[in-house]
Amino acid sequence: MGHRRLLAAILPVPALVLAACGGAADNKPANTSNANTGAVGPVTVDTLKALETKAFEAYKNKDAKYFETFLDRNFVMYDNGKKMDKAESIEMITEHKDEIKGFTFGDEKLTKLGPVTAVFTAKVVTDGTRDGKKIPDAVAFGKGYGEVKGR
Repeated sequence: MGHRRLLAAILPVPALVLAACGGAADNKPANTSNANTGAVGPVTVDTLKALETKAFEAYKNKDAKYFETFLDRNFVMYDNGKKMDKAESIEMITEHKDEIKGFTFGDEKLTKLGPVTAVFTAKVVTDGTRDGKKIPDAVAFGKGYGEVKGR
Protein backbone atom coordinates (compact mmCIF):
# COMPACT_ATOMS: atom_id res chain seq x y z
CA MET A 1 0.00 0.00 0.00
CA GLY A 2 1.36 3.45 -0.86
CA HIS A 3 1.50 6.43 1.44
CA ARG A 4 2.29 9.98 0.45
CA ARG A 5 5.23 11.09 2.60
CA LEU A 6 7.22 14.26 2.94
CA LEU A 7 10.55 13.61 1.27
CA ALA A 8 12.17 17.05 1.10
CA ALA A 9 11.32 20.56 2.11
CA ILE A 10 12.44 24.12 2.38
CA LEU A 11 10.26 25.74 5.01
CA PRO A 12 11.45 29.15 6.21
CA VAL A 13 8.34 29.57 8.35
CA PRO A 14 8.35 28.56 11.07
CA ALA A 15 12.10 29.10 10.56
CA LEU A 16 12.98 25.62 9.46
CA VAL A 17 15.13 24.47 6.60
CA LEU A 18 14.49 20.82 5.86
CA ALA A 19 15.90 18.25 3.49
CA ALA A 20 15.46 14.53 3.18
CA CYS A 21 16.09 11.40 1.17
CA GLY A 22 13.32 9.05 0.18
CA GLY A 23 15.55 6.10 -0.69
CA ALA A 24 16.33 4.58 -4.05
CA ALA A 25 13.44 4.28 -6.48
CA ASP A 26 12.67 1.09 -8.38
CA ASN A 27 13.80 1.30 -11.99
CA LYS A 28 10.73 -0.38 -13.49
CA PRO A 29 8.25 0.62 -16.19
CA ALA A 30 5.25 2.57 -14.97
CA ASN A 31 2.10 0.64 -14.07
CA THR A 32 -0.44 1.85 -16.59
CA SER A 33 -3.26 -0.53 -15.66
CA ASN A 34 -6.49 0.64 -14.07
CA ALA A 35 -6.24 -1.99 -11.31
CA ASN A 36 -6.48 -0.81 -7.71
CA THR A 37 -2.85 -0.92 -6.55
CA GLY A 38 -3.37 0.72 -3.16
CA ALA A 39 -1.95 4.02 -4.41
CA VAL A 40 -3.08 7.18 -2.67
CA GLY A 41 -4.34 8.84 -5.84
CA PRO A 42 -3.09 11.51 -8.21
CA VAL A 43 -0.79 14.24 -6.99
CA THR A 44 -2.69 17.55 -7.19
CA VAL A 45 -2.37 21.01 -5.70
CA ASP A 46 -5.43 20.29 -3.56
CA THR A 47 -4.09 17.00 -2.16
CA LEU A 48 -0.72 18.53 -1.25
CA LYS A 49 -2.32 21.67 0.16
CA ALA A 50 -4.44 19.42 2.40
CA LEU A 51 -1.28 17.65 3.61
CA GLU A 52 0.42 21.00 4.23
CA THR A 53 -2.58 22.28 6.17
CA LYS A 54 -2.44 19.19 8.40
CA ALA A 55 1.32 19.58 8.85
CA PHE A 56 1.03 23.26 9.80
CA GLU A 57 -1.76 22.42 12.26
CA ALA A 58 0.38 19.63 13.73
CA TYR A 59 3.35 22.01 14.06
CA LYS A 60 1.14 24.63 15.67
CA ASN A 61 -0.18 22.03 18.14
CA LYS A 62 3.21 20.29 18.67
CA ASP A 63 1.65 17.00 17.55
CA ALA A 64 4.47 14.42 17.45
CA LYS A 65 2.14 11.59 16.44
CA TYR A 66 1.27 13.29 13.16
CA PHE A 67 4.93 13.71 12.17
CA GLU A 68 5.71 10.06 12.98
CA THR A 69 3.68 9.01 9.94
CA PHE A 70 4.01 12.16 7.81
CA LEU A 71 7.81 12.20 7.61
CA ASP A 72 9.68 9.53 5.67
CA ARG A 73 11.89 7.22 7.76
CA ASN A 74 14.98 8.70 6.06
CA PHE A 75 13.89 12.27 6.81
CA VAL A 76 16.67 14.71 7.68
CA MET A 77 16.21 18.29 8.84
CA TYR A 78 18.66 21.18 9.11
CA ASP A 79 17.99 23.85 11.72
CA ASN A 80 20.56 26.63 12.14
CA GLY A 81 23.15 24.43 10.44
CA LYS A 82 22.51 21.42 12.69
CA LYS A 83 21.57 18.18 10.92
CA MET A 84 18.81 16.23 12.70
CA ASP A 85 17.31 12.84 11.90
CA LYS A 86 13.58 12.12 12.02
CA ALA A 87 13.45 11.57 15.80
CA GLU A 88 15.49 14.69 16.57
CA SER A 89 13.37 16.71 14.12
CA ILE A 90 10.13 15.60 15.75
CA GLU A 91 11.53 16.42 19.18
CA MET A 92 12.49 19.94 17.99
CA ILE A 93 9.09 20.45 16.34
CA THR A 94 7.20 19.38 19.47
CA GLU A 95 9.32 21.58 21.75
CA HIS A 96 9.23 24.81 19.73
CA LYS A 97 8.39 28.03 21.56
CA ASP A 98 6.37 29.64 18.74
CA GLU A 99 2.93 30.98 19.57
CA ILE A 100 0.91 30.36 16.41
CA LYS A 101 -2.72 31.42 16.17
CA GLY A 102 -3.25 30.50 12.54
CA PHE A 103 -1.94 30.55 9.00
CA THR A 104 -3.15 30.97 5.43
CA PHE A 105 -1.73 29.70 2.14
CA GLY A 106 -1.68 31.52 -1.18
CA ASP A 107 -0.14 31.26 -4.63
CA GLU A 108 -0.03 27.44 -4.47
CA LYS A 109 1.72 25.70 -7.35
CA LEU A 110 2.54 22.11 -8.21
CA THR A 111 5.49 20.95 -10.29
CA LYS A 112 5.29 17.25 -11.13
CA LEU A 113 8.62 15.44 -11.22
CA GLY A 114 7.13 12.06 -12.09
CA PRO A 115 3.91 10.07 -11.71
CA VAL A 116 4.10 10.00 -7.88
CA THR A 117 6.58 12.78 -7.04
CA ALA A 118 6.05 16.53 -7.04
CA VAL A 119 7.20 19.82 -5.58
CA PHE A 120 4.55 21.93 -3.87
CA THR A 121 5.31 25.65 -3.52
CA ALA A 122 3.23 28.34 -1.85
CA LYS A 123 3.32 31.49 0.20
CA VAL A 124 2.19 31.28 3.79
CA VAL A 125 1.16 34.02 6.16
CA THR A 126 1.50 32.94 9.77
CA ASP A 127 -0.33 34.75 12.53
CA GLY A 128 2.01 34.26 15.44
CA THR A 129 5.17 35.16 17.29
CA ARG A 130 8.63 33.70 17.84
CA ASP A 131 10.59 34.94 20.83
CA GLY A 132 8.02 37.72 21.27
CA LYS A 133 8.47 39.00 17.68
CA LYS A 134 5.89 38.71 14.90
CA ILE A 135 6.63 35.94 12.41
CA PRO A 136 7.26 37.59 8.99
CA ASP A 137 4.34 37.83 6.55
CA ALA A 138 4.02 36.02 3.21
CA VAL A 139 7.04 33.75 3.25
CA ALA A 140 7.49 31.43 0.25
CA PHE A 141 8.29 27.76 0.80
CA GLY A 142 8.66 24.55 -1.18
CA LYS A 143 8.38 20.87 -0.32
CA GLY A 144 9.04 17.70 -2.25
CA TYR A 145 6.54 14.85 -1.93
CA GLY A 146 6.63 11.28 -3.15
CA GLU A 147 4.61 8.14 -2.75
CA VAL A 148 6.54 5.61 -0.68
CA LYS A 149 5.24 2.11 -1.32
CA GLY A 150 5.13 -0.48 1.42
CA ARG A 151 5.97 1.88 4.27
